[in-house]
Amino acid sequence: MSGDLIGKTLGEYRIVEHIARGATANVYKAYQPKLNRNVAIKVLSPLYAKEEDFRERFAREAKAIAQLDHPNIVPVYDFDRQGDLVYIVVQYVDTGSLADLMGERMPLDLAVKILDQVASALSHAHSRGIIHRDVKPANILLGQEDWVLLADFGLAKMLEESATITQPGSGMGTPAYIAPEQATGESVDARSDIYSLAATLFQMITGRVPFEGETVMTVTLKHINEPVPPPRKVNPDLPPGVDEVILKGMAKSPEDRYSSADELAAAFRGAVRRADSKVTVSKPAAADPLRPARRVERETPRTPPLPAPVPVPIETIWPQPLVVRSPRRRGSSRGLLAAVAGSLLGAALVLWGLVAGVEALAGP
Repeated sequence: MSGDLIGKTLGEYRIVEHIARGATANVYKAYQPKLNRNVAIKVLSPLYAKEEDFRERFAREAKAIAQLDHPNIVPVYDFDRQGDLVYIVVQYVDTGSLADLMGERMPLDLAVKILDQVASALSHAHSRGIIHRDVKPANILLGQEDWVLLADFGLAKMLEESATITQPGSGMGTPAYIAPEQATGESVDARSDIYSLAATLFQMITGRVPFEGETVMTVTLKHINEPVPPPRKVNPDLPPGVDEVILKGMAKSPEDRYSSADELAAAFRGAVRRADSKVTVSKPAAADPLRPARRVERETPRTPPLPAPVPVPIETIWPQPLVVRSPRRRGSSRGLLAAVAGSLLGAALVLWGLVAGVEALAGP
């Protein structure tokens, strides 16, 4: 069926190219002349068009998905039935999907950006009662500049509830990312999408899926029964906090997982940022226990201590008692002059001592 639609028209859309083939649908690139734009058309198997209940359910789910208005959700443009074909028309994105980047370990900053956007899209849908049921790299389309779009909302539910499904696993999600309760056929809710998102994150940052096996059943049983391997065992370069985030997101019991996709994204973002802060913000070097810490300060001029006062004998100031006698002799005037001269000399010596002391205080 994939090739025989090329060049034909479904509704107002002219089929241009076959893009992908799945177990339950084929995806085509088509042209819409009225709006002069390319679109993507997912054409379901003719088996579904024959079931009246499915056609009604398909119309109901398509209308609900079309109401999702979010920058990270592929918008639904149209849906219809033509003959034995049921199809849904969505935005055309030609830059590939996250699956194209799998197989190598993604840088953590890019993983944070992608996870934040997908989680935001899921939280928006969950708040409106819509569960994706098939979160995986192939359904995360890559836009420009790290912008991503989550595709195929609700399609798994439409197929899962169809009574005409004949291919195992066609509507139950993808085994590599499937939640345990979804694999066992139990009821699913937003936490099932959170499990699949955490499994997708595991592959983004380790380069491999959480569980591997030779058959679909082997992988599915591992999701149900085996503990999730810590991501750091696969990629030792991951920050320690990442293990806790992944293991909680992929807990076997839905009650043990994060309550929202945004909470999962916030936990992962926090683990990465804490690790980044430890690397980029250096701590002060620890003091050597065998050597006392040295405190380095800017040297400031210090005033030298004042010299100890030098006692000046009274004799230096007054070398001899000044005695004034009555002039009885001829030489008495000379004695008076000598006494005055001695006093002046003593005063000069004291002055010299004071000057020398000031110079010592001033320093060199």
